[in-house]
Amino acid sequence: MAIGAVISHRNFTSLISSSGKIYQPEQVTAHQRAENLSFSSAQYVHRNTYSENMYSLKKIYWNTISSHGLDPVASNMLRSKAMILYDGENKKFHMTNHRQRAKGICRCFVSLPSESYNWIKPVQLKTISISNNQTLQPRVSSEGGASEVNMSIAILPMSKEFNWNSATVGLIQSSFFWGYLLTQIVGGIWADKIGGKQVLGFGVVWWSIATVLTPIAAKIGLPFLLVMRAFMGIGEGVAMPAMNNILSKWIPVSERSRSLALVYSGMYLGSVIGLAFSPILIQKFAWPSVFYSFGSLGSLWFAFWLSKAHSSPGDDPEVSAEEKEYILGGSISKEPVTSIPWKLILSKAPVWALIVSHFCHNWGTFILLTWMPTYYNQVLKFNLTESGLLCVLPWLTMAVFANIGGWIADTLVSRGVSVTNVRKIMQSIGFLGPAFFLTQLSSVKTPAMAVLCMACSQGSDAFSQSGLYSNHQDIGPRYAGVLLGLSNTAGVLAGVFGTAATGYILQN
Repeated sequence: MAIGAVISHRNFTSLISSSGKIYQPEQVTAHQRAENLSFSSAQYVHRNTYSENMYSLKKIYWNTISSHGLDPVASNMLRSKAMILYDGENKKFHMTNHRQRAKGICRCFVSLPSESYNWIKPVQLKTISISNNQTLQPRVSSEGGASEVNMSIAILPMSKEFNWNSATVGLIQSSFFWGYLLTQIVGGIWADKIGGKQVLGFGVVWWSIATVLTPIAAKIGLPFLLVMRAFMGIGEGVAMPAMNNILSKWIPVSERSRSLALVYSGMYLGSVIGLAFSPILIQKFAWPSVFYSFGSLGSLWFAFWLSKAHSSPGDDPEVSAEEKEYILGGSISKEPVTSIPWKLILSKAPVWALIVSHFCHNWGTFILLTWMPTYYNQVLKFNLTESGLLCVLPWLTMAVFANIGGWIADTLVSRGVSVTNVRKIMQSIGFLGPAFFLTQLSSVKTPAMAVLCMACSQGSDAFSQSGLYSNHQDIGPRYAGVLLGLSNTAGVLAGVFGTAATGYILQN
């Protein structure tokens, strides 16, 4: 994780345009340019009238564009984000780069299409609807998180029943990642081409079926269990690329960190639910009930997802034309991708910085995800129920601090701090925090201190949601699913090797 912190300080914020060209932060951090522009222009036009200053404003705007060396794509983004708000009573004008957004009844100003060379006319919207996608995605994250951790609890009675040693347990835990690895990039390609809704729905149905069949496979034999765990990983492998694709189409950059943190906090809360209820189900109904229960939940979620979710604002009939313009205006094209510029993507250092950072991040995260209950049970000598409940604390801490980190990141961006620096700050906390607290585990004297170190480690790790995990959409919103799949493939490799290596080390 400490190595990852160094890697993350590479300037890895750039943008891949619809044409495939990558733009660096100096060209695409439009909110900073718009802020500087709006300040100087507002002072100038404050003393003048409407007719006198429409030309002057345009002149100032284009002079600013030229002096900053912005290309047409960046200037289109800036033009679509800058707004002139007209005060009819005083006949004065000022500019703002902020898109005002709120839930419920509010005042909101939307832009004209970015192709238009006219200045933006304010349009008042009576209501802004709350997207179904933002409420449904935390639920699928919750279901996925619960499905991931139920084996980490159920493996304790299963290992006793089937007489598995630590090496075998590590093999079973890592087998999930075999399948998970296979569908990362494929899931991203599918999501970018056909839409995240369909891909995510497919993944949930697939992993739910595999979860329900896990007890049957375990009783048939170890090879069948390994295959079923890999099948479960295949389904879950498409989830994160698909969610990233959907978020890139629905969420503007000024709200990206908070929205992503909210969605991923569903995954953490899913871990909380799985860790809290799995011991109860095991004690009352035996370990197979864990898989039957959580597998059934995925099927129920799928029916709701089909009726409510949409891959993009353009697919949602309940979103008005003004709202679609607000969401889509000035952003990179959000039409489905027809081809992926692999050579261009893989030739860029920022992309490789993401890949290395994701590997370093997931090495520690997946080891804790799979081995934490065993650590509490066998090292700290807590019973099954206590181990499950204590494992809740780190994930609950992550859910809280992910949203705190998201709020801090978006606040910094809105105040003019560059997106690149914000991502570096958040990811540094996400790497150095866990690196510090996990190294303290070898010297703690009491179980309570060990639990506290775990909680602090995972809490600081949650800041990665506003660093590493938000950066895919910064780099290339059109290819957000592919980029997440690419970097998460490296992250899954860390899970495969790290989880299996931990079991081997414990055995020997």
